[in-house]
Amino acid sequence: MDLTLLHIFAINSVSLKKVSLYLFLFLFSLSPMQAMGFELGIGVRSVGFTLEAGHKFSDNFNARLGLSQFESRDNGNANVAEIPSLNDIIFSQSANIELSHSSILIDYHPWQGDFRFTIGITDNKIILDVVNFGDDKFVINDRVYSDKVLESTDLRLQLTDGISPYFGFGWATGFDKEKGFSFNGDIGFYYAVNFDIEFSANCIKYVSQLKCANAKRNAKKEELNLKSDNELFYLPMIGIGFSYKF
Repeated sequence: MDLTLLHIFAINSVSLKKVSLYLFLFLFSLSPMQAMGFELGIGVRSVGFTLEAGHKFSDNFNARLGLSQFESRDNGNANVAEIPSLNDIIFSQSANIELSHSSILIDYHPWQGDFRFTIGITDNKIILDVVNFGDDKFVINDRVYSDKVLESTDLRLQLTDGISPYFGFGWATGFDKEKGFSFNGDIGFYYAVNFDIEFSANCIKYVSQLKCANAKRNAKKEELNLKSDNELFYLPMIGIGFSYKF
Protein backbone atom coordinates (compact mmCIF):
# COMPACT_ATOMS: atom_id res chain seq x y z
CA MET A 1 0.00 0.00 0.00
CA ASP A 2 1.48 3.32 -1.11
CA LEU A 3 1.42 5.71 1.81
CA THR A 4 1.87 8.92 -0.19
CA LEU A 5 -0.20 11.76 1.27
CA LEU A 6 -1.81 14.34 -1.00
CA HIS A 7 -4.26 16.63 0.78
CA ILE A 8 -5.61 20.17 0.44
CA PHE A 9 -6.74 21.56 3.77
CA ALA A 10 -8.36 24.67 5.27
CA ILE A 11 -8.50 26.02 8.83
CA ASN A 12 -12.02 26.25 10.28
CA SER A 13 -13.37 29.05 12.45
CA VAL A 14 -13.00 27.11 15.70
CA SER A 15 -9.30 26.46 15.10
CA LEU A 16 -8.73 30.12 14.21
CA LYS A 17 -9.69 31.11 17.74
CA LYS A 18 -7.18 28.61 19.11
CA VAL A 19 -4.53 29.81 16.67
CA SER A 20 -4.98 33.43 17.72
CA LEU A 21 -4.62 32.53 21.39
CA TYR A 22 -1.54 30.35 20.85
CA LEU A 23 0.15 32.91 18.63
CA PHE A 24 -0.40 35.64 21.20
CA LEU A 25 0.99 33.52 24.05
CA PHE A 26 3.96 32.46 21.93
CA LEU A 27 4.90 35.99 20.92
CA PHE A 28 4.36 37.32 24.43
CA SER A 29 6.67 34.69 25.92
CA LEU A 30 9.61 35.27 23.56
CA SER A 31 12.08 37.92 24.70
CA PRO A 32 9.63 40.76 25.34
CA MET A 33 12.47 43.28 25.55
CA GLN A 34 13.36 42.71 21.90
CA ALA A 35 11.10 44.54 19.45
CA MET A 36 12.70 43.11 16.31
CA GLY A 37 12.58 39.69 14.73
CA PHE A 38 8.90 38.75 15.10
CA GLU A 39 7.15 37.39 12.03
CA LEU A 40 3.78 35.92 11.08
CA GLY A 41 3.24 33.63 8.13
CA ILE A 42 1.08 31.11 6.33
CA GLY A 43 2.13 28.04 4.41
CA VAL A 44 1.00 24.86 2.71
CA ARG A 45 2.44 21.79 4.41
CA SER A 46 1.78 18.08 4.05
CA VAL A 47 -0.54 18.56 7.05
CA GLY A 48 -2.51 21.33 5.33
CA PHE A 49 -2.62 25.11 5.52
CA THR A 50 -0.53 26.18 8.50
CA LEU A 51 -0.34 29.44 10.39
CA GLU A 52 3.09 30.23 11.85
CA ALA A 53 4.61 32.72 14.25
CA GLY A 54 8.37 33.11 14.47
CA HIS A 55 11.03 34.98 16.40
CA LYS A 56 14.74 35.45 15.61
CA PHE A 57 16.54 35.41 18.94
CA SER A 58 20.18 35.36 17.79
CA ASP A 59 22.31 35.68 14.65
CA ASN A 60 21.95 31.93 14.04
CA PHE A 61 18.72 30.81 15.70
CA ASN A 62 15.01 31.28 15.10
CA ALA A 63 11.96 29.81 16.90
CA ARG A 64 8.63 28.95 15.24
CA LEU A 65 5.15 27.88 16.32
CA GLY A 66 2.84 26.28 13.73
CA LEU A 67 -0.84 25.34 13.94
CA SER A 68 -3.42 23.84 11.59
CA GLN A 69 -6.70 21.94 11.82
CA PHE A 70 -9.09 20.40 9.31
CA GLU A 71 -12.07 18.05 9.36
CA SER A 72 -14.19 16.86 6.44
CA ARG A 73 -17.28 14.67 6.80
CA ASP A 74 -18.74 15.31 3.35
CA ASN A 75 -17.31 12.20 1.67
CA GLY A 76 -16.66 8.79 3.18
CA ASN A 77 -18.35 6.44 0.70
CA ALA A 78 -16.97 3.91 -1.79
CA ASN A 79 -18.59 1.28 -4.03
CA VAL A 80 -16.01 -1.42 -4.76
CA ALA A 81 -15.92 -5.15 -4.10
CA GLU A 82 -12.32 -5.23 -2.87
CA ILE A 83 -11.21 -3.41 0.26
CA PRO A 84 -10.29 0.14 -0.80
CA SER A 85 -6.56 0.81 -0.81
CA LEU A 86 -5.09 3.97 0.69
CA ASN A 87 -4.46 5.33 -2.80
CA ASP A 88 -8.09 4.67 -3.71
CA ILE A 89 -9.22 6.53 -0.61
CA ILE A 90 -6.99 9.55 -1.21
CA PHE A 91 -7.19 9.99 -4.98
CA SER A 92 -10.93 9.34 -5.23
CA GLN A 93 -11.55 11.74 -2.33
CA SER A 94 -13.81 9.10 -0.79
CA ALA A 95 -12.53 9.37 2.77
CA ASN A 96 -13.62 11.34 5.77
CA ILE A 97 -10.62 13.24 7.09
CA GLU A 98 -9.69 14.34 10.58
CA LEU A 99 -6.44 16.27 10.82
CA SER A 100 -4.73 18.53 13.33
CA HIS A 101 -1.16 19.75 13.75
CA SER A 102 0.84 21.88 16.14
CA SER A 103 4.60 22.31 16.35
CA ILE A 104 7.35 24.13 18.20
CA LEU A 105 10.50 24.30 16.05
CA ILE A 106 14.01 25.68 16.43
CA ASP A 107 15.86 26.70 13.26
CA TYR A 108 19.65 26.83 13.10
CA HIS A 109 21.15 28.95 10.29
CA PRO A 110 24.83 27.87 10.25
CA TRP A 111 25.90 30.60 7.82
CA GLN A 112 23.43 33.23 9.07
CA GLY A 113 21.73 33.13 5.67
CA ASP A 114 18.74 31.45 4.07
CA PHE A 115 19.64 27.78 4.68
CA ARG A 116 18.58 26.22 7.98
CA PHE A 117 18.49 22.98 9.92
CA THR A 118 15.37 22.41 12.02
CA ILE A 119 14.54 20.30 15.07
CA GLY A 120 11.49 20.40 17.26
CA ILE A 121 8.37 18.76 18.64
CA THR A 122 5.16 18.13 16.70
CA ASP A 123 1.71 16.93 17.77
CA ASN A 124 -0.11 15.45 14.78
CA LYS A 125 -3.36 13.63 14.08
CA ILE A 126 -4.16 12.19 10.65
CA ILE A 127 -7.17 9.86 10.45
CA LEU A 128 -8.91 8.65 7.28
CA ASP A 129 -12.06 6.54 7.30
CA VAL A 130 -14.29 5.28 4.53
CA VAL A 131 -17.59 3.38 4.34
CA ASN A 132 -17.71 0.93 1.42
CA PHE A 133 -21.10 -0.15 0.07
CA GLY A 134 -19.60 -2.74 -2.25
CA ASP A 135 -20.27 -3.55 -5.89
CA ASP A 136 -23.05 -6.15 -5.54
CA LYS A 137 -20.52 -8.12 -3.48
CA PHE A 138 -17.73 -7.79 -0.93
CA VAL A 139 -14.40 -9.63 -0.90
CA ILE A 140 -13.18 -10.09 2.68
CA ASN A 141 -10.27 -12.34 3.61
CA ASP A 142 -10.54 -14.00 0.15
CA ARG A 143 -14.21 -14.82 0.83
CA VAL A 144 -16.99 -13.38 -1.31
CA TYR A 145 -20.17 -12.08 0.34
CA SER A 146 -23.20 -10.80 -1.57
CA ASP A 147 -25.01 -7.57 -0.79
CA LYS A 148 -27.82 -9.80 0.50
CA VAL A 149 -25.55 -10.54 3.48
CA LEU A 150 -23.52 -7.36 4.00
CA GLU A 151 -24.67 -3.79 3.80
CA SER A 152 -21.26 -2.11 4.09
CA THR A 153 -17.74 -2.26 5.51
CA ASP A 154 -15.85 0.35 7.54
CA LEU A 155 -12.13 1.02 7.10
CA ARG A 156 -10.35 3.41 9.46
CA LEU A 157 -6.69 4.39 8.95
CA GLN A 158 -5.00 6.22 11.80
CA LEU A 159 -1.72 7.32 10.26
CA THR A 160 -0.55 9.15 13.36
CA ASP A 161 -2.00 10.50 16.60
CA GLY A 162 0.47 11.84 19.12
CA ILE A 163 3.64 13.76 19.90
CA SER A 164 6.83 13.17 17.92
CA PRO A 165 10.23 14.80 17.40
CA TYR A 166 10.77 16.51 14.06
CA PHE A 167 13.97 16.68 12.02
CA GLY A 168 14.46 18.58 8.80
CA PHE A 169 16.10 21.32 6.79
CA GLY A 170 14.92 24.20 4.63
CA TRP A 171 15.34 27.88 3.88
CA ALA A 172 13.97 31.30 4.78
CA THR A 173 14.91 34.22 2.53
CA GLY A 174 14.18 36.84 5.20
CA PHE A 175 16.23 35.46 8.09
CA ASP A 176 18.94 38.13 7.76
CA LYS A 177 16.44 40.97 7.16
CA GLU A 178 15.23 43.36 9.82
CA LYS A 179 11.73 43.50 8.34
CA GLY A 180 9.76 42.61 5.23
CA PHE A 181 8.46 39.58 3.37
CA SER A 182 10.17 36.21 3.34
CA PHE A 183 9.65 33.00 1.39
CA ASN A 184 10.42 29.73 3.15
CA GLY A 185 10.35 25.98 2.73
CA ASP A 186 10.73 22.83 4.80
CA ILE A 187 11.68 19.22 4.09
CA GLY A 188 11.75 16.79 6.99
CA PHE A 189 10.03 13.94 8.77
CA TYR A 190 8.33 13.00 12.03
CA TYR A 191 7.43 9.62 13.49
CA ALA A 192 4.06 7.95 12.92
CA VAL A 193 2.73 7.64 16.47
CA ASN A 194 0.00 5.07 17.25
CA PHE A 195 -0.38 3.94 13.64
CA ASP A 196 -3.47 1.72 13.48
CA ILE A 197 -5.95 0.12 11.07
CA GLU A 198 -9.50 -0.89 11.94
CA PHE A 199 -11.79 -2.88 9.64
CA SER A 200 -15.34 -4.13 10.27
CA ALA A 201 -18.36 -5.48 8.39
CA ASN A 202 -22.01 -4.45 8.79
CA CYS A 203 -24.68 -7.03 8.05
CA ILE A 204 -28.05 -6.58 6.39
CA LYS A 205 -30.77 -6.25 9.02
CA TYR A 206 -32.54 -9.58 8.42
CA VAL A 207 -29.60 -11.81 7.53
CA SER A 208 -29.14 -14.97 9.62
CA GLN A 209 -26.93 -14.71 12.70
CA LEU A 210 -24.74 -17.54 11.40
CA LYS A 211 -23.96 -15.78 8.12
CA CYS A 212 -23.41 -12.48 9.90
CA ALA A 213 -21.08 -14.03 12.48
CA ASN A 214 -19.07 -15.67 9.70
CA ALA A 215 -18.68 -12.36 7.85
CA LYS A 216 -17.66 -10.48 10.98
CA ARG A 217 -15.14 -13.20 11.87
CA ASN A 218 -13.51 -12.90 8.46
CA ALA A 219 -13.54 -9.12 8.75
CA LYS A 220 -11.54 -9.43 11.97
CA LYS A 221 -9.06 -11.73 10.20
CA GLU A 222 -8.82 -9.20 7.37
CA GLU A 223 -8.07 -6.46 9.90
CA LEU A 224 -5.19 -8.53 11.31
CA ASN A 225 -3.86 -9.10 7.78
CA LEU A 226 -4.02 -5.37 7.03
CA LYS A 227 -2.12 -4.57 10.21
CA SER A 228 0.59 -7.14 9.50
CA ASP A 229 0.98 -6.09 5.85
CA ASN A 230 1.13 -2.35 6.50
CA GLU A 231 3.59 -0.75 8.87
CA LEU A 232 4.28 2.95 8.98
CA PHE A 233 7.20 4.36 10.95
CA TYR A 234 7.51 7.97 9.81
CA LEU A 235 5.73 10.58 7.70
CA PRO A 236 7.14 13.39 5.53
CA MET A 237 6.74 17.07 6.26
CA ILE A 238 7.12 19.07 3.05
CA GLY A 239 5.89 22.57 2.40
CA ILE A 240 6.36 26.14 1.31
CA GLY A 241 5.07 29.44 2.63
CA PHE A 242 5.66 33.12 3.14
CA SER A 243 5.80 35.41 6.14
CA TYR A 244 6.22 39.04 7.11
CA LYS A 245 8.75 40.18 9.71
CA PHE A 246 7.85 43.23 11.80
